[in-house]
Amino acid sequence: MKLLKTEDIKKVLFVRLRFIGDVIISTAIIRDLKKRFPEMKLDYLAEKIPLKMLENNPDINNMIEAEKGNLFTFKNILKIRKKRYDAVIDVFGNPRSALLTFLSGAEYRIGWNIRGRAFCYNTFIERKDIIDPSLKSDSIDAYEDAVRMFGIEKSERETKLYLSESEKAFGEAFKKDHSLPESSNIIGIHPGCRRGESFTWPKEKYAELSDRLITSGNKVLLFGGPLDKVVNDEVVKAMKNKPVIVSTRSIREDLAVMSICDCFVTNNHGPVHMSAALNIPTVGIYRYDESYLWFPYKDPKFKVIDNNTGCEVCKSSDCASPKCMTEITGERVFNSVIELLDRKDKKNNKGGI
Repeated sequence: MKLLKTEDIKKVLFVRLRFIGDVIISTAIIRDLKKRFPEMKLDYLAEKIPLKMLENNPDINNMIEAEKGNLFTFKNILKIRKKRYDAVIDVFGNPRSALLTFLSGAEYRIGWNIRGRAFCYNTFIERKDIIDPSLKSDSIDAYEDAVRMFGIEKSERETKLYLSESEKAFGEAFKKDHSLPESSNIIGIHPGCRRGESFTWPKEKYAELSDRLITSGNKVLLFGGPLDKVVNDEVVKAMKNKPVIVSTRSIREDLAVMSICDCFVTNNHGPVHMSAALNIPTVGIYRYDESYLWFPYKDPKFKVIDNNTGCEVCKSSDCASPKCMTEITGERVFNSVIELLDRKDKKNNKGGI
């Protein structure tokens, strides 16, 4: 791979328009770039909600909201051209981000060699797993491929979210308002997943897990946005004990409350990455075909649970019989939570389903 003349690159725009998890994963590479080139001005272009994950991030100089629609795309192009970036790194690679990169005016337009929009880039990201099929890449590896041309061979692989002091205070106030004692572990549970039921551990198993955790002396916080209300209501209805319902006004407040948790359990969607980036011991419950790629966390405080049923790689978002999820037992998830809690030298937990 030919390295870029990094001495000429002072100002960089990183593009990942969506989604929450993907933007969070990219913070590992942003940290690598900033650590290697501390004087580099690094801006980030993303849509409104994912962009909120980057607030207070000291590695990012400016956040630019990618507004939707043709008119707003034109405005974004004008805004980006005025910034006079030396390089634009587009790791999203959809038609809109490719067009923004093409018209940015940057000397180095970096992106994927994708049919139909490769012309938008003059520097292609070389995927190691495509060059050598014997290599298996996860999502951080893919972003790492995007910055190897800057001379960064190995990522430190640390995703990170930053809370303001007022957000930290919000989390502590939530703990006080709900009488959550220091002597009990606080377990965050997020049963919902907007990607569909085949990506979601069954509601009754979340209820079973939550009951066992509460019976064992823990406090359970039930997370979810407005679109998760039906799922959460069914979980609560199936429970014998009462969890603490987390009701907030924004995703940043969700992060603040999440930060007080000793462990967090959820499916493969944004909140699993939010938890990991807050350095909370995290249990991710995944479809087998997605666990390696989309749970890129190697630290033992992060644990993925999947189930190899012997199915071929699943391409369906609405599998009629997602055994890889439904056959994951509550016992297995509970034991994983306890294992992570024990690493924190917290109170011993006992109980049985």
